[in-house]
Amino acid sequence: SAAKKLLGANEKEKFLDEISKAMWGFISDKLQIPVSDLSKESATEALLKQNVDEALVTEFTTTIDTCEFARFAGSEAGSLDSLYKLALESISKIEESAKA
Repeated sequence: SAAKKLLGANEKEKFLDEISKAMWGFISDKLQIPVSDLSKESATEALLKQNVDEALVTEFTTTIDTCEFARFAGSEAGSLDSLYKLALESISKIEESAKA
């Protein structure tokens, strides 16, 4: 919800930072791995061990990559909205997959 507010306020840098924190925080909680010990590689490995579909894992890491790229390369408001939706979908799909 913090990211949504920042997006609405056109706080691009803070929004991108919040999306990144939310995604890493979600994976940290889900996998019970401290954020400081997480990387895309360790998250991928742990998610696959949890039987999360490889396509979902790829979607998650791609969303992280997109967020990082936007933070350092700049981004348009429309693509920020798409990034927000992609992050929500990625988290939701992994959550559902892990329940199954």
